[in-house]
This record gives sequence, structure tokens and C-alpha cells, in this order.
Amino acid sequence: NKFGSNEMSDCGNISWNMNENFNVYLENLTYLPFIKECEKIYIKFSIYHAQDMKYETESERFDFAKVAGKDSSLRLHKFIPFDYKIRKLHRCDRLNISIHCVTRRKRVSFGKIKS
Repeated sequence: NKFGSNEMSDCGNISWNMNENFNVYLENLTYLPFIKECEKIYIKFSIYHAQDMKYETESERFDFAKVAGKDSSLRLHKFIPFDYKIRKLHRCDRLNISIHCVTRRKRVSFGKIKS
């Protein structure tokens, strides 16, 4: 998968931007062909310290038809809020951003960014 704009962080190059209010901004996330079955799409943020999960949150469910572009990108030009817990991150905690598709049959995960 090719993801949108990258920003340097303490942990290297990862595909998210954070504003001064600790919201995460995602852009132009590319999707794989099989997700034509998608009805809803959501993004899950998982924060780890060492190997232990510290915090996990999900975005709202977006109607897939409204956010999918013809150029195989997702038009998620939105701020996806974390709460205050992200402020407590230590340097180089690992942040996983995974993209999930909700279909009539099941939920499938089709993209993952690891810091």
C-alpha cells in the first residue's frame, strides 16, 4: 500500500500528521482492489509501549462510496481525534494505523501503517 504524506517523527517516517490539538490527519490512503464490497470504512489507531498495548481508538464509520476516489484513494481529509492519552506517549512508542472495511458478510482489514 502507498499512503499519503509522511511526516518525520521521533520514530522515523510514518504516514500521519498531528496538529497542535493532538488530532491525527490522514490523507489519500490507497486501497486494494478487493474492497469493492466495502460499505463502511473506519480507521483504528493502536499505540504500543514496547510490546504492550497501551491505548486503542477507532474513527467514525465513513460511507465508503462517499470517500472512495476513482484514483484508488480514500478521501479522508478529516481530523480523526485522539483523546488526551496520546499526550502521554513516550518517545518512539509505536503507533499502528489500520484501515478496516465493513461489508455485509464480515469485517476485513486491508491496510496497516506501522511507525
